[in-house]
Amino acid sequence: MIAYVILLLLKLTLFVIPLTGSVSVEIGHGKPAYVSTSYSNWYPNKINDGNINSCSHTGSQISPYIYIDLEGMYYIERVEITNRGDCCQNRAIDGVVRIGMSDDVLSNTACGEPITESEVNADLLLVRECRKSVLARYVSVSIENNNGWALNLCEIKVFSEVTLYNNRCYKVSDTPKTWSDAKAACESQFSTLLTINTEDERTHLTSLMPSSSFWTGLNDIGQEGNPEWLTSDTPTYMNYDIAESGDESDDMDCFRIAANDGSLRHAYCNSEMQYICEKKTIAYKIYEFTAQNKSPTSEYVLRSLFATTPGTCSLECGNVDACSSFSFNIETKECTICTSTGQDGELTDAENVDFYLVTFSEEMCTKFN
Repeated sequence: MIAYVILLLLKLTLFVIPLTGSVSVEIGHGKPAYVSTSYSNWYPNKINDGNINSCSHTGSQISPYIYIDLEGMYYIERVEITNRGDCCQNRAIDGVVRIGMSDDVLSNTACGEPITESEVNADLLLVRECRKSVLARYVSVSIENNNGWALNLCEIKVFSEVTLYNNRCYKVSDTPKTWSDAKAACESQFSTLLTINTEDERTHLTSLMPSSSFWTGLNDIGQEGNPEWLTSDTPTYMNYDIAESGDESDDMDCFRIAANDGSLRHAYCNSEMQYICEKKTIAYKIYEFTAQNKSPTSEYVLRSLFATTPGTCSLECGNVDACSSFSFNIETKECTICTSTGQDGELTDAENVDFYLVTFSEEMCTKFN
């Protein structure tokens, strides 16, 4: 079987306005957690419940591990581990933090060096910096030796500069800029200043913010008293406050969101504030070659186009949400995007045509810089 892994990434030479400093966001809280073997009531979900006084525990075994499924793909910046404080700290010695795409967590990439005895003796907080180039869904801590001990830890926190929510990627900058400079910085990173579409999104974003106010893309520069978002989307969320008469509202054409209550209010555009950049997720899809000399029947065809290779055809499929498969004619280079799942009756004979099926699909964020 031939598997194609498709990541839609842009490599362009351009002038980039740096986002400079950014705020790391904890992305592992409350996500599904697992242990290699369970032990009494020291449940896996205690590892990321935000309480450093409740701990997770494996049974005694060779190479025990605890891991978190982030339920999405992220570039991990660092992992913070809180060791158990009442006893047994030495069980974390030789612990290895691993990040990657496989739920066979011991096969993923190591993040930093193994935990040392001197670290364990010095502090309960153990930190590992990760290479941001490694895309990861799973984060684990494991003891990869043959001592047969249990592993017990009280908290694992996972940090990324980018967070994913409801098919959107967000990056929080900690460098204050004017509204126009913040807009330019986001646009140079193929993103826009924040757009809020729903109350749930507003609540989620407020939870990411430090105690400050942040610029959004909402503004009434074009027409006073008629605010619009920068994005080409049509948001449904328009719950904002406009400065009342006497507050020099003519000069307050840009909107900020407050971290303390998530309110959207007028502000002077030349004020300097932190800001949030936003862009859409892209599809990460894995395809497998499943049939030779087969093409989908007409009712499953979304569209056809020319493509130079099966890989190029798969990129087109990745850009279409409804695409479940594609076929590629190796002679004519015709690429057919389709919804077929390859079941009996969905395919027809077609000479020189290979059929590829999507076997895995996930949303992901590309880097902002």
